[in-house]
Amino acid sequence: MSNKKIFKDGASELNSLVDYMTSKYQTQDYEVQVLDIVDTSIEGKLFQVKNETSQKWLTFFKNVTGLGNTGTVKFIIKNNDLEVEVFGGKWLDKAVVGTISLFMLWPLFVTSSVGAWKQNKLLKQLFEDVFIYFAHAK
Repeated sequence: MSNKKIFKDGASELNSLVDYMTSKYQTQDYEVQVLDIVDTSIEGKLFQVKNETSQKWLTFFKNVTGLGNTGTVKFIIKNNDLEVEVFGGKWLDKAVVGTISLFMLWPLFVTSSVGAWKQNKLLKQLFEDVFIYFAHAK
């Protein structure tokens, strides 16, 4: 799933928007990573969130069962506008776990289905949070 939208005259809000998103997701116990896009023809940032825990065994369990969630928001400055694209990073492993579990380990089918639902919910929330920010910024 990928959602993309261009916010007119939104480029000047990029740093404030990233700060807002970082604060919101860190308070919800997500690991947040912000990367500058380094390219001569593109200016922007990547905002990544991942539901992590300090307990490594639980993180491993979530990854094996398809319950781990990650989301990425790509912010690209185009003149004065801000192009925002939200996409996930765990769909492939959920599909693989789901397919394998249908034949061999059917309980994993349930966890991978729940994980896919949670992943989709996170991506929708990320996209909505960008809209909420711009609704209050104006």
